[in-house]
Amino acid sequence: MIGRGIVEVNPPLPWEVGDEVTLTATPAATWEFEAWGGAAEGTEAQVVLALDGVTSVTASFLRPGTATYWAWRDRLLEEFVSVGGGPGQSVPAEWFMESSGIIAWADGTMHHGFYLGVLATECAMLADPETWPRFGEGRDDPLGACQSELRDALAALQRLDGVAEESFVPGFPDQPGFFIRDDAPADMHLQFPGMTVSASDFLSLNLTDKEMSQDQVVHLLQGLSLVKALVEPGTVVDGMDLVEFAVERVTEIVQWVEDDSWIIRNPAPTPHAVARGSDANGFSPGFSQALMYVTDGAVDLSPTVNPLWGAAYDTLSNPANPVYVNVDNLHMASVLISVGRSFGDDTLAVLVDIGASEEFVLFPLEHVLLYDGLEPLPDQEAQVEALTAIVNGWIATAPMTGARYPLADPAECALGWCASNKFIRGVDGAYGGSGDNAGRDFNGLDFLLVHNASALAGPDFF
Repeated sequence: MIGRGIVEVNPPLPWEVGDEVTLTATPAATWEFEAWGGAAEGTEAQVVLALDGVTSVTASFLRPGTATYWAWRDRLLEEFVSVGGGPGQSVPAEWFMESSGIIAWADGTMHHGFYLGVLATECAMLADPETWPRFGEGRDDPLGACQSELRDALAALQRLDGVAEESFVPGFPDQPGFFIRDDAPADMHLQFPGMTVSASDFLSLNLTDKEMSQDQVVHLLQGLSLVKALVEPGTVVDGMDLVEFAVERVTEIVQWVEDDSWIIRNPAPTPHAVARGSDANGFSPGFSQALMYVTDGAVDLSPTVNPLWGAAYDTLSNPANPVYVNVDNLHMASVLISVGRSFGDDTLAVLVDIGASEEFVLFPLEHVLLYDGLEPLPDQEAQVEALTAIVNGWIATAPMTGARYPLADPAECALGWCASNKFIRGVDGAYGGSGDNAGRDFNGLDFLLVHNASALAGPDFF
């Protein structure tokens, strides 16, 4: 058996030489039957085989979207990420515009969180060739390449922490946990053929544009938690233990968020609240729970959480909560609820429920990856089936050319790839695009991550 599926043999044992048996291949959910091998031939799911002695047959199953995944993945490395340790490197750009030659890093650490998640899930699949025997087929040492790229991405996060204060006040000492969104220099575009202008929060004339904020922290936690959950402990690349490094970054960042009564500060030149998303009290229970998960309970900030904010956080299980009118609150809450398992055994059901209107299926999938042994949701079978259909549709129809708005045919926005990230911008942006995005190509991290997360979690979740 190659891939995921079952083969039924009729009639069952016992058999004798000269008997004929009918083999029927049935793929697992989200998989397709590809072909028979060995003594059986063809691509039809059912085949009749004459037994002329000891007979060996192989059934191959393939997950749709694999070719599209690698096309988008190669595009990411060629057009959005320059891998390495220098300024701006190993932090993905959000978009570029071929007509103007602009390549832009905006909300860089939010996208970096998705990038870390893509690498963690990709490495997990490549490390399990028995389950995913053809995932990296034809690529040179794909697991080694993935782990090396993940190491550089993690090091980039530490770099954004190390240079943060100095980017405001030269010579100011580093305060671990405070970071900036990107450090793309003015000539960063030279690393991407055809680009002539670099734009980034780091280069903005408004210095506060590059400050960390709640949403940046939340999505870094998303990616780092997947590194912790999916990368084999003890994996060391060029002297970095990938899991230990991820845990250290989460600890420093969340402790910085908590340090001043859950008000995120910029320490330079004197401590002051960051300009955007500074008050983290509303999500403080979720940050505390996420840190408990990542540190295996070693760091507990729950005593610092105001009980009134704890009670307010508990209301986030209700999809009708008015805070969800703002889609930013929904995607941030979804990540924290997922990582922190905020509602115990009900968490998976809550994530499905609150995310249904915006098709935020990624977050319950990630919850399945973070917590082994979760039970299916029989009481929400219709919702799960609907989300399954959505994901399978995305994977089957995503254009090989990547995410852009407009696509070659603007009607292709109906496929859902007309925003920079469907799990941040919501359904209106994903399916409708916006005038601000006209002519832009996007990094496609949302597709890459949901492809891998649905593959890894699919048999359990679906």
